[in-house]
Amino acid sequence: MLKEIGVEEFDLLNKRYDQVVHLVTAADGAEEYYTLANNQTRKENVEAARKMDDKTRKVLFFFQNYLTLFSTSHQVPYLTFPK
Repeated sequence: MLKEIGVEEFDLLNKRYDQVVHLVTAADGAEEYYTLANNQTRKENVEAARKMDDKTRKVLFFFQNYLTLFSTSHQVPYLTFPK
């Protein structure tokens, strides 16, 4: 379908956005801060939240300017850059 309209997948992934930032869920690394009590829209338990976040990470990995922001139990965020 993209070829029919003259668009390349690479262009959609890398020319549309200057930067893609992925904020990792607290359920992955700072579990003690992940709760259903303070967020009425959150329905996932820790395990389900991790699985959804992992799926998101796998999709976003294809962007050239992709940055992941992790959180730890010490609330000190750290960054990873793709190689």
